[in-house]
Amino acid sequence: MEKLFISAGNAPHQWGQCRYALGMDMRVFGSRRYGFVPGPASGGHRDDLLVWLHGSTQSATVTRRFTNRRFEHLGMSVAYPEGVARHWNDGRRLLQEKTRELGTNDVEYLTEFVHSFECTGRVFGAGFSNGGHMIYRLLHEAPGLFDAALVIAATQPTPENFLPAPPTTDRWRPTPLLLIHGESDPIAPIAGGTVRGGTQSAQATADYYRRLNGDAAPVRLVTLPNTGHVVPGPGCVTSEFLGPANESVDAAKLFSQFIDELPR
Repeated sequence: MEKLFISAGNAPHQWGQCRYALGMDMRVFGSRRYGFVPGPASGGHRDDLLVWLHGSTQSATVTRRFTNRRFEHLGMSVAYPEGVARHWNDGRRLLQEKTRELGTNDVEYLTEFVHSFECTGRVFGAGFSNGGHMIYRLLHEAPGLFDAALVIAATQPTPENFLPAPPTTDRWRPTPLLLIHGESDPIAPIAGGTVRGGTQSAQATADYYRRLNGDAAPVRLVTLPNTGHVVPGPGCVTSEFLGPANESVDAAKLFSQFIDELPR
């Protein structure tokens, strides 16, 4: 069951106010909708929050189905914010979408969105495709917003294609990062390419963040053979356009294992 909850402007949310709600609440923060699924009342991650950023053309309800709700089984609350015109104004210089034409400031919006929850635990950021590119931008322009991050099916833009070009790392905060990429991804090739102005390989992406993090925070790259532009896991959703599905590897479990290894 999904219902609409209108927040009072940008007022802080009562943490746990829908702790026992069923299904996903559809709410509004600022001028945008977002979905919220409360975590359980007990367990090691009950006070944690995962902010999931959807891919291009997706919405909160679409991305929830696209991930088969797998991230809602990690024992934490999950928020599904929505980008303007179903896109995030990510860090790629070449992004021919309405949100870029409008000059949307998603860094500011998502920073305020995360802080509005007044989370008493850790906050994790995760993104698929366009959402993954938004995670990269947030890591650079909103350092420290997330305690750890997950990026699926998105590789780092080339330096000349990254806003600002080259990206500034003056305020960098080491952040644990898990990267998952399919070796048969037809949309975001694992070797990089000229997609929307140019992207690096998955390996070069991991190396870049390892250099930034040093020994302060881990960066892990998981590459999956015979896997397309998808979120791997049971019930993996795909199409001829997206390439092969992968139901044998669960991205949500991989992320759960990754954050459980981190010191609190």
